[in-house]
Amino acid sequence: LQLMKERDLFYESLLISSYIKIQTQEKTKTTKKEVSDYYLKNKESFRRTDDEVVVKHYVFSTNKAAKKTMQELMKKKPRVDIEKLLSKQLVETKTLRKKDAGSNLVDFVFSATVGEFVGPKKHKDIFHVFQILQKHKEGSYVGLEKAYDEIYNRLYKEKEAFVLGSILDSLYLKADVFVSQEGLN
Repeated sequence: LQLMKERDLFYESLLISSYIKIQTQEKTKTTKKEVSDYYLKNKESFRRTDDEVVVKHYVFSTNKAAKKTMQELMKKKPRVDIEKLLSKQLVETKTLRKKDAGSNLVDFVFSATVGEFVGPKKHKDIFHVFQILQKHKEGSYVGLEKAYDEIYNRLYKEKEAFVLGSILDSLYLKADVFVSQEGLN
């Protein structure tokens, strides 16, 4: 009997949450223009709070492999197939902030220039090589392409809260519910 009650309660909750989700999704469409307008209107809130460097990070198991690959990457016409050479390596693009660099032991990348390869740097028996892709100074603006998802989510949450309130209000008006003015103890 208890399991049947829990099943019915779960089904009812699922039904209600699905109804609310469907209603809010239909009424909370956010356009690219709205995102762009929000960015332009609130551009000052999209300033960088620290120096940033966008790097391509290569990880190697030996210093020899790191140096060899780094030499090939720096050549204008490499003698080996770079993609094949890097297929066995961990390569990722990431953004590093200067305030976090000291703890990551990568503060040296901030003194390099764009396009330069730095390293190899040994850390915990692994060798790291970095290619500097972009540098951004503190106080510069984050581009719309980087801020797009955050802005979209802000606008969606604002609209969702408004629509949810109106849906709950309409359900309240349609339902026969009595709300007591006395506080609960």
